[in-house]
Amino acid sequence: MSINEFVKANYVDRRHTDSVKWDALLDLYGDENLLSLWVADMDFKAPQAALDAMQDYLKMGALGYRVLPSRYYQAYQTWMEDHFTLHVEEDWIRFSPGVVAGIHYILAAFTKKDDPILLQTPIYAHFFDLIEESGRPLVEVPLLYRPGQGYQCDFENFEAKIIEAGVKVYLHCSPHNPIGRVWTEAEQARLFEICHRHGVLIISDEIHQDFTFDDHIQIPALKVEQGKYQNQIFTLNSTSKTFNMAGLSHAHLVIPDPKLRAQYDQYWIERAGHPNINSLAAIGTQVAYEQGKTWLDQVKAVIYHNYLYIKDKFKENLPMIAIDPLEGTYLLYINIEPLLGSDSVQAFCQEKAKIAVNYGVTFRGGTDTYIRVNLATRPENIEDFVQRMIALSSGSFERVNE
Repeated sequence: MSINEFVKANYVDRRHTDSVKWDALLDLYGDENLLSLWVADMDFKAPQAALDAMQDYLKMGALGYRVLPSRYYQAYQTWMEDHFTLHVEEDWIRFSPGVVAGIHYILAAFTKKDDPILLQTPIYAHFFDLIEESGRPLVEVPLLYRPGQGYQCDFENFEAKIIEAGVKVYLHCSPHNPIGRVWTEAEQARLFEICHRHGVLIISDEIHQDFTFDDHIQIPALKVEQGKYQNQIFTLNSTSKTFNMAGLSHAHLVIPDPKLRAQYDQYWIERAGHPNINSLAAIGTQVAYEQGKTWLDQVKAVIYHNYLYIKDKFKENLPMIAIDPLEGTYLLYINIEPLLGSDSVQAFCQEKAKIAVNYGVTFRGGTDTYIRVNLATRPENIEDFVQRMIALSSGSFERVNE
């Protein structure tokens, strides 16, 4: 199926469907007519096989208690084996209503107030709220930016901050949101070895694991150096990004180490048991893993097409703006400082370009003039975004404000 055929068959106009991405624009940005390129979900239908399986369950009509079949675990384990050559035992797997919720549970079970948590910034904005609202001190290690290469780890500062602050947990993100890096095994091994020497637990958010491009390979944290650091790692992933199922509120939390697993389970025993798994989420997740690979390949082709379009058009028309390589995620992080003039990023985007994007200030790391653009939409929307940027650079405001 060509890109155009896939988009025609799967693109959804999500306005007036209570979509956060499109129907919250008035509340969040003050203008319901902006071109929406912000929050990280897609404008495409989930895989049809998964939708059919959930619809069949609803048509059956009896929505009582449901066991989680062995087929569910097999589907997840097979996906991890086939895509990442990672073996996951069934008893390593726990569940949460989402990756952020899972991180909250781990921090609650393994840390106490005043235990410092380390992040490499810029990073997913909700991590800051999660840590700060839990009463844990936040330790930021800014990533190093190298033009043409993108962001790199500052290993010396990483270790210095761990020692200085007495860090208890490192919150890892790979592929890294919002910068689109897929950390290599060597980079991760160096980070994890530092954590190992200083007794730091590692939480690895791998929710974007299935979106890698241009021969970049996702190496799960649990696989680094043949699983050398598994006894200090928690990994989280989900179909929410992979198959556009965020509304099902379901994620996997993988804990290989039996001592960590026992402590995590004890945390839930003291709170009346683990969270229940929504039946629709379980059915949709299982079938997506079983039958969703072709759909994923097709949607990745659309995403990378959109990336290349921005890269080529900016190089041709806006050479002052660097477009870094997209290694992973479906999010593009762009420094638009050369276009701003005296405008703030927010004023430029919302009042002039008429776009809704995520702002770099929320991701920190000294990236206040950056925007994060969601590529998981139809090419026409990306072309519209590019033309607005070009028009503004040349002073052709009429075209933007038609």
